[in-house]
Amino acid sequence: MKGLLLDLYRKQIHKSLISKWKRESPDKYTGYELNDNIEELYELMKKISEDQRLLKTIKAFYRVNKTLKDIIGTGADWKFRGAGPGFFVLR
Repeated sequence: MKGLLLDLYRKQIHKSLISKWKRESPDKYTGYELNDNIEELYELMKKISEDQRLLKTIKAFYRVNKTLKDIIGTGADWKFRGAGPGFFVLR
């Protein structure tokens, strides 16, 4: 996982602290299980950010999602009345 931390920040961490972290059990820290996948996720995000076609598709998806949410509103604005036509009504 080298290279994920900028040199600016890495240089600010004392070497003895880094050594201590390496010797400690990782399950001491909350979210430690994410470390197993972080490098894979980093590579995936890097590939996504380099793929312009995929970026455009993702942006379009989120625009459609936001538009639908703006039109429909939140779930708190709707009341379920049972099955059949018009079973959701605006409060």
